[in-house]
Amino acid sequence: YRLTYDDADELIDLAPPEEADLANLHRLLERRRRWRSDQGALQMDLPEGRIRCREGELSVQITEPGASRMMVAEAMILAGAVAARFGTNHNLALPYRSQLPADLPSASELEQLPDGAVRFAAIKRCLSRGLMGTQPAPHFSLGLEAYAQATSPIRRYGDLVVQRQIAAVIHAESPLSEESMQELIDSFDAAVREGLSIAREDQRHWQQVWFEHHQQHQWPVDFLRWLRPQERLGLVRLDDLAMDVAAECPAGSLPGDALVLKVGQVDSQADQLRLLALVP
Repeated sequence: YRLTYDDADELIDLAPPEEADLANLHRLLERRRRWRSDQGALQMDLPEGRIRCREGELSVQITEPGASRMMVAEAMILAGAVAARFGTNHNLALPYRSQLPADLPSASELEQLPDGAVRFAAIKRCLSRGLMGTQPAPHFSLGLEAYAQATSPIRRYGDLVVQRQIAAVIHAESPLSEESMQELIDSFDAAVREGLSIAREDQRHWQQVWFEHHQQHQWPVDFLRWLRPQERLGLVRLDDLAMDVAAECPAGSLPGDALVLKVGQVDSQADQLRLLALVP
C-alpha cells in the first residue's frame, strides 16, 4: 500500500489483526532503538519546521516525530549499521561515518533543565561534527561501533558508493582500494558540504521573507543558549514554527527562560534579519 505517514501512524496505533505487518515492524525497530540507547545513543526527537515557497505562496511545514517516521529512521540507521558491519567483516574500504565521543553535561545538570528543546540544546553544543573516513570508527550519537549511510543512493552519492563497493564483493569483482576510496571521498565530500550550505542559505532566505510578512507578530519562545554573549546573541526555540532561531536576548538569560520574540529589522533583499527576544 502507498500510505501517508498519518495512515501508517494509525495502523501502528490500532494494530488491526488483518494488517499486523507495520505494527510488528514498529515493535522490532523500537527494540533496536532501545538497544542503541543502551549503547549510549542520543535520542533527541522534536518537531522540525521548514518554510516552503511554492507558486509564490509561503507555508510552514512541520514534521512531527510520529511512530512511522521514527520507524523509518531506525530502519535506515539499521541498514547503515549492517552495511558497515559487512564492510568491516570483508576489510572493505567504504565512506564510513563516525563521530568522536563528547563530554556531555552530567545527569544532574540535565535534570535541572526543562525536557525537550532546552535540554537537547545543552547536549548538542557538546557534540563534534561528524567525520568521514575509509576505516570504520564509532559513531557517538548513534551508539554504533561503525556506520555507513547506504539507503539513499539516488540523492546521496556516498550511499551509491557504499552499495557499489558491497556489490563488488558479492559479485566477486574488485572493489576500490582504500587509497582510491580516500581520493573519491575527497572529491565528493566538499561538494556535499557545499550543497548543505546552499540548502541552509535557501532556508534562511525564506525565513527572512516569512518574517517580512509577519513583522507585527509576536511569539512566545524559550531561551536555549548563548551564541555570542558579548553581542547578546542567543538561540531561542520558536515552537510555533518548530525552529531554533538566533535573536538578541536580555543579558543574563538562562536556559529555559520564557521570552517573547518580535521582528526588529528585516530585509530579505539585503539578506538582513534582526530578531529581538524580550522579557514578557
